[in-house]
Amino acid sequence: SQENKMIQDLALITLIVVYLVDLSGGINSLKQFIWKYCLDGKGKYPYSFRLRPLDCSLCLTWWVGLVYLWITQEFSLENVALVAMFSYFSSQLAFLLRLVSEMINNALRWILS
Repeated sequence: SQENKMIQDLALITLIVVYLVDLSGGINSLKQFIWKYCLDGKGKYPYSFRLRPLDCSLCLTWWVGLVYLWITQEFSLENVALVAMFSYFSSQLAFLLRLVSEMINNALRWILS
């Protein structure tokens, strides 16, 4: 049904955002580029430099989810609550993905040793 597809799409959006923001390092590279070339950053790159909502998986999931609802014309209170739920659990998803990755790495080390 249409509702199931929307929930699947929101889950995939959350997964993609968590990967890009929390796991890939791509956003940090983008922030360093912006600091160095666009903001004429002098000196050492400050790791406290923020580029919200791009460097916050909760924030980016929220905004991308709302844009998705707007584009698909599915904007309702119930669907906004779903986006809020997915964005709220984005940091737990990042932790879970890191945990699974570490478990796989440990299993491979054990198998190969």
